[in-house]
Amino acid sequence: LDESGPMAEKVGASKSLYNIAVDSAYAMAEAVESIKGVSTSVSAFPYYGEDESSVSRLKVKQYGESLRQARNGFGAVLPNGTTPMAEALMSAAVELYLRDEDRKILICATDGEPDDALALHEAVREIEKMGIELVGDPLNDCRRREKPVVFDHNDNSVITNSLDRKSTRLNSSHSAKSRMPSSA
Repeated sequence: LDESGPMAEKVGASKSLYNIAVDSAYAMAEAVESIKGVSTSVSAFPYYGEDESSVSRLKVKQYGESLRQARNGFGAVLPNGTTPMAEALMSAAVELYLRDEDRKILICATDGEPDDALALHEAVREIEKMGIELVGDPLNDCRRREKPVVFDHNDNSVITNSLDRKSTRLNSSHSAKSRMPSSA
């Protein structure tokens, strides 16, 4: 979940890109948790801890924690800072890679504007080498801008813009590939 400063941009009368991203992340977690054997975790980035010089991810929802338990974590931090997307995705991917589930999906709710596009492309390649499916959830449609090319450089990464398509795609992919437990 991208919490960078640009995500504070208002779209429409009252909602910011960040508000839309939080709603999207919550809805996606809710949709996939209904699938038997799926475990979800949600993180936000950038997160500046006590040491302002270090940037990490803030765990909004832990694996095994229900959405009801994690509800207050969604939207707990206001947008700030830059967009270290490559670092955030790699950190989340390593955590996901170490999970026992056979199928692993990493979804990134973002405006698609990373600090370093080259580093992000490298991170995407590394994540795909790990066997992790990467789904970009660009919010550019809200701004009426072109979609970023960050996530669509090959067949393994997909971009989705409609929550209905997301849940349908994830459910049908889960049914078609296997009945094995997954992580998202």
